[in-house]
This record gives sequence, C-alpha cells and structure tokens, in this order.
Amino acid sequence: MDDGNKQRLIIGIINFLKKESNSSYVESERKESLDVAIQCLESAYAIEPEALKKDEDFDLLTLISDDTLDVAVTEEEKTRAEIHKNKGNEYMRQGLYQEAVDEYTKAVELHPNNAVLYSNRAAAYSHMEKYHAVINDCKKAIRIDPNYAKAYSRLGNAYSLIHLHDDARNAFRTAITLDPTNERYRANLKLAEEKCVSEMDKANPPEHRPVDISQFINNANFLNVASQMLNDPGVRNVMSGILNSNTEGENPNIDALLQMGQQLAQRMQMSNPGFVESLRRQFSGDVQEETATESLPDSGQNQNQNKQPTPDDKTDS
Repeated sequence: MDDGNKQRLIIGIINFLKKESNSSYVESERKESLDVAIQCLESAYAIEPEALKKDEDFDLLTLISDDTLDVAVTEEEKTRAEIHKNKGNEYMRQGLYQEAVDEYTKAVELHPNNAVLYSNRAAAYSHMEKYHAVINDCKKAIRIDPNYAKAYSRLGNAYSLIHLHDDARNAFRTAITLDPTNERYRANLKLAEEKCVSEMDKANPPEHRPVDISQFINNANFLNVASQMLNDPGVRNVMSGILNSNTEGENPNIDALLQMGQQLAQRMQMSNPGFVESLRRQFSGDVQEETATESLPDSGQNQNQNKQPTPDDKTDS
C-alpha cells in the first residue's frame, strides 16, 4: 500500500471514530476513550487538519464487503430503524441536514439492507455538498435495489456537480428506463448530454476537426464548376498527363496539379464567394458557423453550461 492510500485509510478511521464520538448515544467514558484514540492516530501518522477536512466525505464503511448487507434484521431492529428514518425525514424538512444524516446513519446501522435509508442519506449529503458521499450512498442503494430510479437520479445529480457528465448521462438514462414518465429525469438527461457535447467541443476544437467533405458533394455550384472544368480541353489535357505519369510509375506533375486547383478556386470564387468563405473559415479554425440569411438565435446551450440538474429533494417514507 502506497503512502497516499495508507494516509487515506487512517483518515477514514479517524473520521469514523469522530462520528462515533460525536454521536448522542455514546457514553461519556467511551467518548473519552475514542478521543484519546483519535489523538494517538493523528500524532502517530502526522495527520494534519487540512487532510482530515479534504477527505471528510470518505466513508470507511464503504470498504466493507457487500455481503454484510445480507445480514439478518429482526423486526425490532426494523421498527427502530423506521423511527430514526422518520426523524431524519423531519430534520430534512427543517433544513437540518447534519442532524438528518445522523438519524439516517443510526437507521442504516440497524437495517443495513434497506435501500431507502441510503438514498435518503444521499439527499441530505447533497444539501451539504458532500457529493462523493452521495455517490457512495447511491451506489449502495442501487446494489440493494437495482430498480431504484430515484437512487440513479441522485447519482446522476452528484456526478454532474463534480463535472463527471458522461457518468451523469448514464445514470439519468437508467433512471428514465426505470421511470419513463419522469420529466425531471428527462430534463436532467438533456442537460447532461449538452454538457458532454460541450466537453467534446473543448477537447476537439474547430482547427483540429476534419474538413466537412459533404460541403463539396452537396454544393450544386461546386459540382457545376467542376463539370465545366472537366469539359475544358486544357484541363482535360492536364488530367490525362497526370494519369499517364502515374500509370508509368513517374511522379505526377505537382505544378500542373497546383495550377488546376488554382483554376478551380478562382472559378468558385467568382460563382459562389460565400461557399469559398465557408471553406476558408473551416481551414482557419474560425468557430462561427455560416447561416443562409441571418444569424440564428442562441440555442441556449451556452447558458446551460452553468445550469445544474434539478435534484430529487423529496425523501422516501
């Protein structure tokens, strides 16, 4: 294990012990022992407060095998877990998100194979902007219940907010598959797809894109000019000379090729200067697109780059 992973593991242990120490159900004597253990670990591994804050979302319990989710739960434990869940839901309505997390955590400890508890806690973490914790809880909820659309939606929201738009798109697609009539999911998927396109545009700027050959094939003026040139005896003689030199294994006459290209460009400039300007923009990397008559209104995609997905705030009862 490298030093970075080792430190992160120790930070996870310290954060877990701190949560235990701050829990209301921990007796004062046990709390004192936990605080001593925390101090010893921080001193032994030279853990700085900044490092603890940076990895405060790291949940040590996520390292435990999923087999632990299949533990038997008694009816009494389910009832107690339900009480804590309802308290957490009430705290959510009051905007007391840390208190809600604490209640959901107590419920999870009693009933670890209840997907709703993880999803509700993810909603609380989202309000606290702890998006990695949201992702961890959503994944646990999905492992327990693969058909839980809201968990996929919350997962997509969290991915979007940490700019993993491709992962967000996949999560929203699954949410829609499970809940096809949900308009919020569809709106969030559209936003994620627009951001994916924007990222592709940034990674592949216009000057690095191939020239659109379809502009030549589909342009009637270009085809007309090319046809006229091929019927020109002088051009046909040049073409014949080039083809014959290739057949005989000789190098083609580069000057003749350049001359023919210049003639084609000159004729196109005279017959359709707009098309030539469009090609010039492609080769020079200009990002403005040509329109037939006037500039089109902004589609809204640029504004959407700063827009965030609509969260699933409502907790499940």
